[in-house]
Amino acid sequence: MTTARVLLIPVAIAMLATTSVAGEKAVGTWADVRKIPGGNGVELVQTDSVRLRGTLVSATDDGLVFRVGGADRSFARASLHSVAVRRRATAKGAAIGLVVGVCLAYPNAKLQGAGVAAGGIVFDTAIGAAIGAAIKSYHTVYRVPPGQSAKLVSR
Repeated sequence: MTTARVLLIPVAIAMLATTSVAGEKAVGTWADVRKIPGGNGVELVQTDSVRLRGTLVSATDDGLVFRVGGADRSFARASLHSVAVRRRATAKGAAIGLVVGVCLAYPNAKLQGAGVAAGGIVFDTAIGAAIGAAIKSYHTVYRVPPGQSAKLVSR
């Protein structure tokens, strides 16, 4: 296997790992939204495709209160397409770093020995974890498929 192919493998794996599936399915229930503690970073997507990022104040059976730019705004549950919680991507970054490290270790093991290759794997995994910890992503906890009412899916 050539070095170019070895280097392309982790890039392809990383691209596949970060892409989303084209068809949206329902995710979670409204009860999952009610479990989110106030003060967490949240991303809302309204049924008209408007995306907002801010802080969750509270969630009830009928909707939620969301802080955007210092002002509290109320959203009816039926007006929301999805709700996602902000989180760190440390594990995902470490996994990508591990894959990159293993793929880069193969040519290094042949050239410089197994010890250098093992050190490279550990280093790349740590770098991937650090990058993942620094990057915030959003995890969808509730989504209604397009064309369906929030009331039909969430209970």
